[in-house]
Amino acid sequence: MLAAIGAGLWYAAQHENQLVNLILAQVAKRTGLQIETSGNRLGVGTRLVVVLEGPRVIIDHREAARLGVIRAVFSYWALLHRNGLPLYALVLDRGTISVTRAPNEAPAPGSAASRLETLMHYLDGLSGVSRRFEVLDVTLLGQDHRPFAEHLNGVAYHQHYRNRTWPWIVKFNMITSQGSIAGAGFSGDLQLGLSNKNPDTLAEGQIWFWELPLHHLNLADFGVSAHLDGDVKLAISTDAQTTGNFALAIRDLVVDGPALSTSLVLGNFSSRGDYQISRTRAELSTFELYHKQSPVLEAHVSILNPYAPSRTITFSASGLALELADTAKWIRSLRAVPPPMLHFAERIRSGTLMVNRVSLNNPEPLEKLNPQKLARQLELNTALTRVSYVPPPDLGLPPVYRFDAQVNYSGGVARIRQATSQIGGSSLSDILLDLDLLKAPDKISYRLKLASWLDAGEVYGATRDFLERAQPRMRGQLLWVHGHTSIQLQANGAIEQLRLAVPRDYRVIADSSDVQFELNKMPTAVWLNGGSVVFEPGRISLRRVVAIPLGESGNIVMNGVILPGTRSVQFRDFSAELHQLPSAKWVPLIVGPSQLAVSGPIGGKLVANSKSGSDIPTVIGKLTLDNGTVQPGFLRSPIIVTHSAMLVLDGKGVVLDIPASSLEGEPLDFRMAVADLNHPEVRIDANVARLDFEVMRFIRLPWSRSTPPQFFPVAVSGHIEAQAGNFAKLAMSNISTDFHHNSETWRVDKFRATAFNGSVDLTISGRAQDDWINMNGVIAQVDAGPLFQLSGTDHRPPIVGKLSATGDLWANTNTDFFRTLAGNVSITMTDGTLNRLTLLKRMLSLINLKNWLTVQFPDLRKSGVPFKILAADFRGAKGSFYTDNLRMNGPVIDATARGNIDFGNRTMNMEIVLLALQTVNWLINNIPIIGRHLGGATEHLVGAYFQVRGPIDNPTIRPKPLTSVAKFVLKTLTLPINIIAPNTVQ
Repeated sequence: MLAAIGAGLWYAAQHENQLVNLILAQVAKRTGLQIETSGNRLGVGTRLVVVLEGPRVIIDHREAARLGVIRAVFSYWALLHRNGLPLYALVLDRGTISVTRAPNEAPAPGSAASRLETLMHYLDGLSGVSRRFEVLDVTLLGQDHRPFAEHLNGVAYHQHYRNRTWPWIVKFNMITSQGSIAGAGFSGDLQLGLSNKNPDTLAEGQIWFWELPLHHLNLADFGVSAHLDGDVKLAISTDAQTTGNFALAIRDLVVDGPALSTSLVLGNFSSRGDYQISRTRAELSTFELYHKQSPVLEAHVSILNPYAPSRTITFSASGLALELADTAKWIRSLRAVPPPMLHFAERIRSGTLMVNRVSLNNPEPLEKLNPQKLARQLELNTALTRVSYVPPPDLGLPPVYRFDAQVNYSGGVARIRQATSQIGGSSLSDILLDLDLLKAPDKISYRLKLASWLDAGEVYGATRDFLERAQPRMRGQLLWVHGHTSIQLQANGAIEQLRLAVPRDYRVIADSSDVQFELNKMPTAVWLNGGSVVFEPGRISLRRVVAIPLGESGNIVMNGVILPGTRSVQFRDFSAELHQLPSAKWVPLIVGPSQLAVSGPIGGKLVANSKSGSDIPTVIGKLTLDNGTVQPGFLRSPIIVTHSAMLVLDGKGVVLDIPASSLEGEPLDFRMAVADLNHPEVRIDANVARLDFEVMRFIRLPWSRSTPPQFFPVAVSGHIEAQAGNFAKLAMSNISTDFHHNSETWRVDKFRATAFNGSVDLTISGRAQDDWINMNGVIAQVDAGPLFQLSGTDHRPPIVGKLSATGDLWANTNTDFFRTLAGNVSITMTDGTLNRLTLLKRMLSLINLKNWLTVQFPDLRKSGVPFKILAADFRGAKGSFYTDNLRMNGPVIDATARGNIDFGNRTMNMEIVLLALQTVNWLINNIPIIGRHLGGATEHLVGAYFQVRGPIDNPTIRPKPLTSVAKFVLKTLTLPINIIAPNTVQ
């Protein structure tokens, strides 16, 4: 051995330059590398070392390396037997090596494999030169000749040399000094080259790194910064495909970028995963992320054409859990977040969002990826658990105590399934909700389906303002709601600008078995005690809804469809079954009590259907009123329903029939009908045993105070018959009349009756704008005595006889009837006597005929003045009537008169002539000598003329000069006529 070493030393000493040249020649031959040195020297030890000083490595006339020294280590045995080759080791010590590309430059497809092939080409080329290569404290230079890695130490060698192909074993470590990863440390343990065991594997091994800085790695509008420690296992195949796995420790993770208003400091994480990279695809699989040793998510990422500018990405992740109470904190860090969204997040009190899976399944260009595109392309499968939320106080909404749901998102549509919730006193279940978020927040389309058990009062309080905005006619109508109801809801609609609105399509089925409410102007609150209500756009369907007035007897059962419209409500097969409902409280909802007041229990069924274009529905059915009262507004007393009243609707009109009833104790048959509700006009027919006409409020004494009757706001006509009756003190029998009333006029027509053995036939009419009336008609052969006796208390009437009259009079019955009286009237009385007529009595007191003849006549002032006929025609206006033909013919005395009677002022101004003693005139006409001359001079012997002026009750009477045979009679017969000067005899 010593001999061999000695021989080797001798040989080296003798052939030093030849050995150097041999090494350099073999390197150049096998690799194309030209090495230039500034000198060489030998080193002796267990192996011979030839030191090449100041070497420069030239490739294609370009300096690839400038080293401190290259030590060539010879085996003495090889030196003696093989000219020293292959070397035991070739060591590159200190200096710099230039590489054609820095690590932070964009890679080219398959560049790693091609560079490995280049490296192995040189290694394989040098394998005949040396068995082992070492690099000590070398600096790597980039294309800009600046160092990007320092303190590179490494070794490459074959594990075996004989019998088969063995890969190179490469181990290294270094510190980076340039670019975004400056300061990071790398080390590796690799096998390079093909082997019989792995003929398709170009390289494999493990690389470690530490203090690897990650600065602003851009992912869409987000940037990620951190420090990484970890290792990567890899295997590179001959087709440039790299596979392996890695483990990372991530420190000081920070997310920033244009999408954020402030950076998010996320802290420390750890991860592991498998990867595969080829020219066409880069894939990260079974990626697991941990935070403080707690799993955060699992992910899978694929990038197609990773080395091309048009590279696209797909990914999926799962296992991510977010505490929703922190949502507001994360949202505040985002830019351009709608304030309503932030306000919503701030009121979330608890809950967890578990991301079962989030994925981007359709490849998207990595360079153009942004949150908006992600929102359209992401697919999520998540779960919400134990979410609680407190709405803003001004909304008046109940708190959400708990909400659980499965939430899926795909194509911009979020789908909520298997959701349940407890909101205030209400519970929701089987919630299915689809939300189209592609145009959010401007427009969010939705589709909702749920079942719930609701606190009706709480829900109404929460939705009251919303409902009143949707249906303004409801404002102030529904006072309160209590109770519970089960709801099944389906709805499609849109939320625009985050404002709720009535959905365009919805269907709500509400159980109505335990709901109480009160409507404005309703006499009492109502308890819904059965059935269901279905709400749809423009349609409300009732299915055996039982409504019971609280604190009252009876109920209503309702079925059918209501179509609430903007113009009028429409009905489709809407039925209402009334069972012993108290009419006094509920009828006023349909007709005012001043027009028709009803008391007593009502029962029956009505069915309503609306025709297109008609505001009034067609109603058919029958209602009955048992043992109650009905009082139309024009009656002062109610009609007593002895047995039952019946209201019948035939689809066109309505009939109220009250047979065998009574009015003020008198038997009555009453019928009120409207033949056509589309052209309403009320027809009333009544037949009563005895009728006080003033029971009808529109009939009164013309001079009494006006009390306008309450008629229906439509035309009313009818016919009344009574066996007997009275108008004030006037008793009548066989009474019948027609009447008509509308908004402009009224008329009592063909009023016919028997009164005081005579007949009455009148027509009275008026107008609504004032209280003027017109009266015309005929009174025939009425006993005047009883008629005039109605106005006094004396049992002896002031006049007796048969009275007939015709007239046409106008007057205002609401001011002063007599002051406004106008028109004409003709009065005729026959075969009667004037008794106790004060005016006549006073005039007779001015005449004393006792001394004229010996014939005895009764005192007319006591016995009255008999007459055959008493007649006059009057015409007048403003209460003042004039006559020029009043005359009275009787067996004792005749009278004529003309002048005015003012009924308004109760005054008169008349000239009255009394023509006395037609029998004496006959006697005088038969006196010889003077009879014919006296009798021919005048029809009467004596005529007393009076001017009567002043109050009707006490006028002033002035006798006028006597007119007849005048002085002849006075001188011849010296008639003792007691004529006193005017105003001396009262």
